[in-house]
Amino acid sequence: MDKFSMKKTFVVYQSEIHSYRLPIWLSFSKKFNLKLFLKNKNLKFLTKEQKLKIIKSKIVHSSGFMNKNILLEIFFNRIDYFWLSIDTKKTLEFIFLQILKFSGTKIIVHSQGLHNIKKHNLFSAKLKYVLHFIWILLANRVIIYSSLKNGPYKINFFQDKIKVVRNRDAYLEQYLDEFLINKSKEKKISLKDKKNILVLGRVRDSLFANFLKEVSISLKKNEIPLKINLVGDINLEQKKLLNSKNLKCFGPIRDPKIIFEIAKDCSIGFHPSDTGLSATSYQMLGLIPVFHSSFCNHGPEPLDSYKDVKCFTFAKNNVDEAVESIKNAYLYYKENRITQKKVFVGKYAQELIENLP
Repeated sequence: MDKFSMKKTFVVYQSEIHSYRLPIWLSFSKKFNLKLFLKNKNLKFLTKEQKLKIIKSKIVHSSGFMNKNILLEIFFNRIDYFWLSIDTKKTLEFIFLQILKFSGTKIIVHSQGLHNIKKHNLFSAKLKYVLHFIWILLANRVIIYSSLKNGPYKINFFQDKIKVVRNRDAYLEQYLDEFLINKSKEKKISLKDKKNILVLGRVRDSLFANFLKEVSISLKKNEIPLKINLVGDINLEQKKLLNSKNLKCFGPIRDPKIIFEIAKDCSIGFHPSDTGLSATSYQMLGLIPVFHSSFCNHGPEPLDSYKDVKCFTFAKNNVDEAVESIKNAYLYYKENRITQKKVFVGKYAQELIENLP
């Protein structure tokens, strides 16, 4: 018998919900009695279509961490699963959550696996080690989003409860899975010479903007026939700085169909600064990833992409090296004609469900 044959209650706490995770929770809502507690019902990262879906599903509840809504849920309703991300500032509240175990609740935490612990000073690294050790010890299951394990995540005693589920954009994955069913489309698109570069990511600051501007100028100066398409949150001042003949700013786009249409004319996925999820998205879109080589500053995703596919790297903040890597990536694309293919065997949501305790 399926261990989920009777609908169990699954409570999730997170401060906000992003469009790339929504398909996960909508899938979970079909399997479980799902209650998604968000800080102030934060839906600003969702598309209009997604907002309608989640409102219709009636799974979202407004809450701060350990406020009365969650406390009422804990004390007056049976909870089979409680899911939250590791936040070392909330360690005392997490220890309080252990009372749930007396009623049979399984506590699941997710984490980036301390992939960047080496960039912290000795005291900070030791403190993080101890706090993450406590979370891993007390949780029933730990989901990490990268194969790279550091600190307490490498301890043999914990390996049975730690499961790796590669992080990716579930919204994009859902759309690409439907698209790749039609192989004739894939073949037709692969014949094009794609002379664009896709940059996915929020323009965080002037350093990001200025570096990207310098790269676009250098590409033109070196007669490399590639134009940059930037998709991500950007303010008006930065947009005025960046928009040019060979650098187009599309602004924030979360609809995977539109991202896919832009990516169809791209051969390279480039990121000028620290990145994470974008690296996996480039891989899923059949683009050749180009990012800086200071992996401890990235999220955990670029290193897994680096292991999986041909990637090109450059020294952080070095425009000349970035342009050279882009040029080499384009030559590699022309020789190999990279096309889109299914990167992950199973659906994101299904992988998570299969790894529940």
